[in-house]
Amino acid sequence: MAPHPHIVRLLPLTTLLLLLGWMPARAAADEAQDDEAEAPVATDEQALGPATSSPVTASTQLEFDRPRAELDQRTLRFHSFRDPVIGRSAFAAGSFAFRPGATFARAVEFEDADGPVYDLGLAGPVLDLALGIRLHERVGLRLHGEALAALGTNQASLTNVGGGGLATVDGHLVLVLARTGGTQFSSFLGGAGHFGLLIDPSPYTEVPDVAGGDTGDLVFPDPLTRTRAWDAGGGVALAHAFDRHVALQATLEAAGGAVTDRNAGLSDTDPLLVARGAAAVDLDAWPHVPIAVQFAYGYEHRLRWLETTTVQSRGVHELGGGVFYSGAPQASIGVTGTGRLASSSDPYARLARVDLVFQRYF
Repeated sequence: MAPHPHIVRLLPLTTLLLLLGWMPARAAADEAQDDEAEAPVATDEQALGPATSSPVTASTQLEFDRPRAELDQRTLRFHSFRDPVIGRSAFAAGSFAFRPGATFARAVEFEDADGPVYDLGLAGPVLDLALGIRLHERVGLRLHGEALAALGTNQASLTNVGGGGLATVDGHLVLVLARTGGTQFSSFLGGAGHFGLLIDPSPYTEVPDVAGGDTGDLVFPDPLTRTRAWDAGGGVALAHAFDRHVALQATLEAAGGAVTDRNAGLSDTDPLLVARGAAAVDLDAWPHVPIAVQFAYGYEHRLRWLETTTVQSRGVHELGGGVFYSGAPQASIGVTGTGRLASSSDPYARLARVDLVFQRYF
């Protein structure tokens, strides 16, 4: 059945809300560090401590690969991993993260069936909370919640897009499959739900001309469009430390689900398939300087069946990075940013996001 015309016109706008909420393809309740291992070997703090010997020299005298697998820690070859800005973590441990931020979107070219080209923009605050729970040495649970609100940033945006909000909840299990040398390999399985609301004032700001100015017989569409989406899937995650200063994280995942748009009592439900890949490089100057930086790249491809014969295909490249204070082993404090880049045929994928990161490991 063909979707309702008003819903078809709003599909790019509801897609924008979903992209805003899904943007940070980051870990849903990211990695954490648990209690110190009880193996009778020197700890990283002892190796790095201000003893009489050089920290770097002392660390090289210890085995990089300890005899007991420290599956509850986020350290390989003395490199302490932090959450990938894009992608998921390979570690099963415990943490709590609080990330306030802001998100921005701009459509430099937008044109519906009857309207002109606009320069549209949305901006608003984001609140991200994440919890990691270590269930077993090889099993972790990630829980994540996020809420955002966005409003048009200029007159054209306010009158033609308006604003909206999106809430996301998700969770997944992490299973550590292998830990050898400076490498950890894990798999994950989970799902997510997304609940959005779009306020579209255009039916009231674009009133057609009526003879005599009498608009009493006009029927105005409902300005509220509610969006619900869900997806479930899994993938694999890799963490590898080359040494204490340089490390790599990578993720591959796939998910399937559906998106439902509801307006004026009518609804359309479209199947959805998503494939994602991401990689992040960590550079940590500790113990020389307590500063770490991360550079990340991700690619996401979505297939949405709007009708039985119409498939909406969208590929998006994502770039991200962050700067962190690395002098506190039980905490991660920093700022991250991501940006989505897409072809001109998909202007709503031009998104940016900035977050402050406050994370405590336990």
